[in-house]
Amino acid sequence: MKTDNLIQFNPSKQLLQKAWNIVNDVEFFLSNANSSVDCLIDALSWADVSLKLKIVPLLGLSGQERVLEPLYGLVVNSRQDERVRQMAAVQLSIAVSRCCNDPSDLRKRLITGLSHQDGAIRENCALALGWEGNIEAVKDLVQCLNDPDRGVQSAAVSALSSVDDDRVFDLLINRLSVGIFEEKRNILLHLWRFARKRSQVASVYIDHLEDLDNDLRMDALFGMAMIPPSSKILDAYRKIVTNEKGAILRRVLENLSGMDPFVTKSFEDVLRNLASDPDARIRQLAIRIVSSPVSGKWS
Repeated sequence: MKTDNLIQFNPSKQLLQKAWNIVNDVEFFLSNANSSVDCLIDALSWADVSLKLKIVPLLGLSGQERVLEPLYGLVVNSRQDERVRQMAAVQLSIAVSRCCNDPSDLRKRLITGLSHQDGAIRENCALALGWEGNIEAVKDLVQCLNDPDRGVQSAAVSALSSVDDDRVFDLLINRLSVGIFEEKRNILLHLWRFARKRSQVASVYIDHLEDLDNDLRMDALFGMAMIPPSSKILDAYRKIVTNEKGAILRRVLENLSGMDPFVTKSFEDVLRNLASDPDARIRQLAIRIVSSPVSGKWS
């Protein structure tokens, strides 16, 4: 009896090819959102890391509540690639704020995840809780500021800033006065995220430039680099450039080197004095700033 060799149908291969077609054509995705989301959710079980990293942002973009569970599943799956989990956490937070009428159950599960033994899961659950208006999670996120894992601490501050509530800002400022050292560092490194509070944030950073601890001063300078330079910030920089040496001075010069040369032109007089500084990095940064086309050349 003759038997024919059957060609086996591989549904996962077909599904993955369709998913790749969708992620490479965002216009098609937006025009066919329902069927596209079905395909992308189904493809998650078969997709490799590279495809997942393209699928996850589109799920967050979809504005459909049914993407919440697949995204949550990625966040708490310890077998997932960390890049996928972190991206899923960010997109889950975005999706909740856009399409979830009652996030209470999801919030409860994410808060439970803050106590997980796996630090990466705690970190990503904290990050996922950072949707606008999520006041109910603030107390638990604040407790994460004392987590032994620095990644969890940073994620908690990032989430708290994303909640975008003045009460959260005030709470963090208060923690700068009473919190432990690592907590203060994490707050300073992320305080710039409060875009609507830039003037107050700048004042906080400038106040910490008077701190006796150089680590906190350095963290304040890192944060200051993330916000537009105001006259108050430039005055603080000028004071340091005129009077400081070492790592603090280098950090300020690095901040200045990232600014528009028109802004840094007013520093030319004090920067020229650093041309003979014994620290080679300080000399290089000063020369780079002053030698910009707007500031003119060294003479």
